[in-house]
Amino acid sequence: MVGQCSRRLYIFIDKSNNVFSLIAVRESELAKIASKIAWVRHFKTLRKREKRGFLKAFPRRVQRVYYLLVYVRIFTRLNKLEHFLRSISKGIKVLCIDDEVLRHLESRGFRSEKYNIRVILESNTRHKVGLRRLMLFTDNLANYARLMLSKGRYKDLEKLVK
Repeated sequence: MVGQCSRRLYIFIDKSNNVFSLIAVRESELAKIASKIAWVRHFKTLRKREKRGFLKAFPRRVQRVYYLLVYVRIFTRLNKLEHFLRSISKGIKVLCIDDEVLRHLESRGFRSEKYNIRVILESNTRHKVGLRRLMLFTDNLANYARLMLSKGRYKDLEKLVK
């Protein structure tokens, strides 16, 4: 298949309480998107006032890189996340995932080896700047989704899902 390598996906998964976020980026777009999300910071390190501004600006900032993302998904149930992962497994090259989420998926029978997927745990992305930024971006998405769901602002999330 022509151009198959350019369609190989890097999947990033993180969670905030019981909300899971997933983004997918083509391998060929990793450097480009990593440079465009230099604004990403860990949500917990922000002061209260910064958090409000960050949350307000988050959808606008996501829209700026939206064209580089293949998938943006929010899940409130692990089985839905697992089902989606299985449905796109043939296109996944690398799975960067929260350590705890991987343990839960494996306990449900999800095996990355079966799909020939390389797994990088979130705890191991700290030394790879581009991957770390994308994990932080996914973490911010999970936090944003959790907060919007707790406030009943579902429409704000619907605008981000791709």
